[in-house]
Amino acid sequence: CHFCNNALSSRPKTFLSLEKAEEVMVDAYRAGAREVGFYLAGEPLLHEQLPEMVAVARRVGYEYIFISTNGVLATKEKVSTLAANGLNSLKFSINAGDRNSYEAVHGRDCLSIVKANLMDAVAVRIAEKSCGGAFYRIMVSCIYQSKPSASMLSLKEEVAPHIDDFYLTKSFPPARIQAGQN
Repeated sequence: CHFCNNALSSRPKTFLSLEKAEEVMVDAYRAGAREVGFYLAGEPLLHEQLPEMVAVARRVGYEYIFISTNGVLATKEKVSTLAANGLNSLKFSINAGDRNSYEAVHGRDCLSIVKANLMDAVAVRIAEKSCGGAFYRIMVSCIYQSKPSASMLSLKEEVAPHIDDFYLTKSFPPARIQAGQN
């Protein structure tokens, strides 16, 4: 996305190991953290061990486990597995309300996939709740530059009745992230 720091980062692109994630989660829990989020510096659903990381967070004792995703990979199967492993909250970052704007912001036109995955996540939640399974929050956020577009407001109207929260947030220019800093 044009507002994301990742494109400006000079850090090498790697995945956090499950062992290191567990070490960090245990240390943070011991220090008093009770919430853990998987969302920073990339798409969390690209990580093949994300379901295991969610399960580790639940086993460590975290009370609130959340993920923020662009939604492209948030298939019904992945969402169901994450919920079963202890996920409390799933936020879709959908930063445009129509295909052309979506492609301009996200670099490719996947809006129909993301919207379908969002509605599948809602269906999974309903099915799991009715079977006594995990209940998780579903949210959508839209980042805008000067003011929310008409298509964003239309998207909000379309999906808000099915989810828990819909956020419209003003973006600011990204800061450059250098290797070895922050």
